[in-house]
Amino acid sequence: MKKILSISLFVLIGMAVATAVPPKAKLDVQYVAVHFGDASLNDILTPEDFPAFQFYTSTSDVYTYYERVKAFKKPEFLKGWYGEFPEKMGMGPNYVQEKIKMNPFPNGAIYVIDSEGTVFYQINNNEAHYNANSNSPDLHDRLYAEVKKAVKSTRKGKLAKKVKAENYLKKSPVGELEYTKKSKIDKKQVGIEGFQTPDLMLNDANGNLVSLRDVCKEKVTVLVVYSMNAYNRKVVQEDGTIKEIAAVKLINPKAYAENAVKKAENADNAMKGMMSLGKSALNANKKASYEDYKAGKMTDKAKMELYRKNTKFLDFIQDFSKSVK
Repeated sequence: MKKILSISLFVLIGMAVATAVPPKAKLDVQYVAVHFGDASLNDILTPEDFPAFQFYTSTSDVYTYYERVKAFKKPEFLKGWYGEFPEKMGMGPNYVQEKIKMNPFPNGAIYVIDSEGTVFYQINNNEAHYNANSNSPDLHDRLYAEVKKAVKSTRKGKLAKKVKAENYLKKSPVGELEYTKKSKIDKKQVGIEGFQTPDLMLNDANGNLVSLRDVCKEKVTVLVVYSMNAYNRKVVQEDGTIKEIAAVKLINPKAYAENAVKKAENADNAMKGMMSLGKSALNANKKASYEDYKAGKMTDKAKMELYRKNTKFLDFIQDFSKSVK
């Protein structure tokens, strides 16, 4: 009898194992990078340096706005990004925890989008600001853990909790300045989490027009948005006049290193030439350099350093992608 029971139990266990549901396969992950602003200024980026990514460029016009105001006086309008792309991506002037104090997303943002195209995770403004401007290991590790958790969850099929109504906070029309007074801001730092991916038009690597919403379908998407300083700045002076600062093309580290080598090779000849100019010519050269500085012209080193800041999230996610199996 015991033998019969043992055999029956063995058979039942075998049947249970045979009919057990196999573990659900993890969803695929894609890595998407979108440049916003003047696309012609993005040609300094070498896609081969970031092989994990599919690259796109936004077709939206973009500018930043800032008011220089006297102490204890509030600016009339919120500072930050203006234009369809940053405003719809939760990077506009309203997406700050406190008004006035901090620039919204100065060097871009990171998102994780679930398989139904809903924003599951967005880096908040504070983290975006400090990670782009700091090399703190603690900040890096915290951001890594947040992105890893979001990707792990969405790959298992977890979906974002959709918001009832997508409210982009901004009261003024897209691209128009937002009054500081009575403006709504993102105090809880949730960005556009729970929103459907905005239906923004992009150009792919071949120049074809595609929708960001269509790009972020079916797979889990890790999205990085960035700009190569490719936007004009509107700065209001204390006297009320508006100074418009045009976009400046940056320099990537490779080009900067090559330029440095060329300068070093020509240093001896350049020094001899400078010596032959005489003291008056040298003084005139110094004066011209100072005038260039006052005009706000960037040095090659400054252009290269800003390039590194603007590609920091691309570097971060490129490294992160290596750990995703």
